[in-house]
Amino acid sequence: MALDPALEQQLLAHIRKGKKDLMGMAILAAAIGALPFIIGFAKGGPKTGQVVIGIVFFAIAGLLVFFAKQDPAQHPVFKVLRERAGDVVWAYVSTTRQGASVVRSEVVLATVDGKRLNVNAAIGSEQELLGGLARSVPHATVGFSPETEQQFLKDPASLRRQAAV
Repeated sequence: MALDPALEQQLLAHIRKGKKDLMGMAILAAAIGALPFIIGFAKGGPKTGQVVIGIVFFAIAGLLVFFAKQDPAQHPVFKVLRERAGDVVWAYVSTTRQGASVVRSEVVLATVDGKRLNVNAAIGSEQELLGGLARSVPHATVGFSPETEQQFLKDPASLRRQAAV
């Protein structure tokens, strides 16, 4: 199935933004990883625990860079929308809050086999992205509720809607 070019560009823009966020987290992790070494050398040499902590944070930074450098066009959501769009049964927005502020937002596509694919959504434009995805999978239930979550966990296929005539 051909993917709507406008939706594809919209998805790519959101995925690229998510990758920039990953790079920011990688820089932060690397900086935190450097601290035990800096502190250790200031006190005559890092201790074993400091070295381990530093290495762990450097490894985290490396993983974040690895994922940030992946080609956005290879995101799994594109394969699903092109090859298995009929398997998508549910689409919704998921947000992470810190206090009253939204700090992370994603659009989630859930498939008939019980899997979920997350796509970074720029805060403030989640509904626009969700709307574009909903138009490409009109048979899927759109929107989150605890009841829909329970229904998905029991029987994902039950969220498939009948196409409008």
